Amino acid sequence: LEGKRIGSKSDHLRAKAEFEAEVAENWTLLAGVAWTRFREPAKEHYNGDAVDIGARLTYKVDEDTSVYAFGQATVVRKGDRLRNDRIGVGAETRLTERLSVGGEVSYGTTGIGAALTLNYEKDADTSYYVGYKLDADRDFMQESTTSLVGSDNGVLTAGANVRLNEWTTAFTESNADFFGRSRKLSHIYGLTLTTDEVSS
Repeated sequence: LEGKRIGSKSDHLRAKAEFEAEVAENWTLLAGVAWTRFREPAKEHYNGDAVDIGARLTYKVDEDTSVYAFGQATVVRKGDRLRNDRIGVGAETRLTERLSVGGEVSYGTTGIGAALTLNYEKDADTSYYVGYKLDADRDFMQESTTSLVGSDNGVLTAGANVRLNEWTTAFTESNADFFGRSRKLSHIYGLTLTTDEVSS
């Protein structure tokens, strides 16, 4: 269960469950259900509960390529919540030993969605990536901390991961966000620490 409070009158709550299974050779099904509750008195269509179901079916073409199709639908609505239906397709493939690419496109109640990512593995310890994402649900699902004014033109991302030693990986990411009139640049730096698995 995830929740947040915005001011003294607004509440957003979310809960979801997912499962994944191999349904046939080279075919994998991911399915889930999500419940959301929005209470935003000053905003139309953001008050009430909704239950959405969704699934993604992936086919592994070979060791380097996979394709998938996905969809979701709103099955329960209360209050003045709008539907949030969507269908889409995507693919991931390795172009060379070091270069891979993935992308998807979708259409639904809230408009067109798209994503594209290019990954470059310099060596076993260092990788770089660039990407673009247009999330049509970002304003609808209150993913942004600001309300959309104008058009959401997506987010450009660039980052790197460097393994420093057996237990530590450093990462950095920069984002150029074109969320309507609220445009911003952000930079993230950090370390990921891992421990050896304890065998019995």
